[in-house]
Amino acid sequence: MVLKGKVEVRAGIEPTYADLQSATSPLCHRTSVIAPYILGLAAAVKPLAANHTAGRLPRRVIPLMPRRGMVEFCGPAPLYWCQLTGLEGFMAEHIPHEIERNIMVDCQVRPDNVTDTRVTGAMRRLPREAFAPAGANAYSDADIPLGGGRYLLKPQLTARLAQLALEDSRPSTPRHALVVGAGAGYLAAILADAGVNVVALEEEAWLDTGALAVHAPAVEAVRGPLAAGWPAGGPYEVIVIEGAVTAIPAILSAQLAPGGRVVTVLADTGENGIGRIVLAEPVGNGYATRRIADCAARLLPQFRAAPAFSF
Repeated sequence: MVLKGKVEVRAGIEPTYADLQSATSPLCHRTSVIAPYILGLAAAVKPLAANHTAGRLPRRVIPLMPRRGMVEFCGPAPLYWCQLTGLEGFMAEHIPHEIERNIMVDCQVRPDNVTDTRVTGAMRRLPREAFAPAGANAYSDADIPLGGGRYLLKPQLTARLAQLALEDSRPSTPRHALVVGAGAGYLAAILADAGVNVVALEEEAWLDTGALAVHAPAVEAVRGPLAAGWPAGGPYEVIVIEGAVTAIPAILSAQLAPGGRVVTVLADTGENGIGRIVLAEPVGNGYATRRIADCAARLLPQFRAAPAFSF
């Protein structure tokens, strides 16, 4: 497809992947769905072409995930697949957030084994930019620094934690959940959108952007030490620790309902080293954990082990 001689699109998607595409997916193999997305992109890059000294950008192809196909933009528009490489800041300012949300879900979240439509649907609807600091590229494939050692987790990890928290649940029987280290409340809002009764625990008031009250008013936002949990709102069917910890606090087990579970990332070593997403169930004085997937995760400062001397 060529629009005004400016944008050329080629899409090749395996049938098994195309079958999963939503009606609003910008990467869908159906031309009628691709067209509005491309028109929006063409309008967005028009000022860039006007300001570029040569009037055109070099032809660039970034074929990530080659077996699943590629969307290619030519001429004055950058070529990219999922990542807005090289012009990420410009695109974040000019592409409508609704398009960015669809790109995030289809390129970052769903290819990472997130299949629960309650999660992907919520992430398409909720304005992630409202939960991020002003000026941040809310839809990039990266953790967003918030200050004080805190981060808004990258979309893939947020989605995996949310999907795991919803595992085995049904929309007609919402869970009662506690999100520990909720920050501005993005993950809590996703769970609430999925029909969960959520308590969002955070001890740093400055992390509140006001987005949770606007976009998920049913969430009960509370303040207190993260490591202590929030027993007043329990018992909970699931507790999600939104960040990496070196160990799951034993105190949280008493706040779980019978059969309740903890969802978090257990960090192996280092500040930002490889960890593993786990589903933990209380057993005796500890937890039995089931490894779900490896991941890179940021440690929550409130759960960092105290320095110790060894001789």
